[in-house]
Amino acid sequence: MDNYLLVVLLFAITLLMVPVFTSHHHGNNAPQSFDFFVYTQQWPQGVCEDLKVSHEETCSIPTNVTTWTIHGLWPNVKGTEGPSFCNKSWPFSEQPIKPILDVMRKFWPNLYLGKTADGFWSHEWEKHGTCAALLPSLPDEYSYFNKALKLNRQLDLYSILAKEDIEPSDTVGQEYDNIYNAVKAATEHNPILQCTYNKEEKKQYIMEIEICLDKQFNAMDCETSRNNVIGKRRLLFTENCWPTEKVYYPVIKHN
Repeated sequence: MDNYLLVVLLFAITLLMVPVFTSHHHGNNAPQSFDFFVYTQQWPQGVCEDLKVSHEETCSIPTNVTTWTIHGLWPNVKGTEGPSFCNKSWPFSEQPIKPILDVMRKFWPNLYLGKTADGFWSHEWEKHGTCAALLPSLPDEYSYFNKALKLNRQLDLYSILAKEDIEPSDTVGQEYDNIYNAVKAATEHNPILQCTYNKEEKKQYIMEIEICLDKQFNAMDCETSRNNVIGKRRLLFTENCWPTEKVYYPVIKHN
């Protein structure tokens, strides 16, 4: 009888220890799948204009940042947003991305004064990267961040816009359709333009452009539910750009 109880006890202890040895890729809060990615690039000076309005942080653009930078590569489920924070047992570590740190600092920088770049990367990894890791082609941190960097080169928004004579200016506003159609022509699919609206200046500034990708990283149309028409609403800080008004694409200013 004593031996039987000992066997049962050892079996119970073994069951309790199983999660400790479970792979990172199977966190108990991980969803089964997602449908597509939203790849978001941000215009650094647009972020500064947004912070000027929201007063949430102070903007600081590093001197080596001269073009569109990465906000994130976000797994999404059709008809909604997310998933997010798919594996809380898999925290960010800088060690896996050491080979690409210099490139990360230039094309995926933190733009908030007093905040560290690795804090931004940590947020993106833990919220989105752990979900992207459900995809066999993005099994770890390095794969996730390196893929986003490659997409930044492939989907070079500065060149895409410049090809259509759309270049940064503090005085000349751009037609919404010109920016939208330039990105659509380059990707052959509908993007989403995000602006920040300054009520005092009565101007909207381009802040982000979202390009939707399937799980093979081919461009696809972004869902209309993500690009809902603003209608009678006015912009409040960051929103979809107002199609009937000029869109300002401000010159980058380094502190």
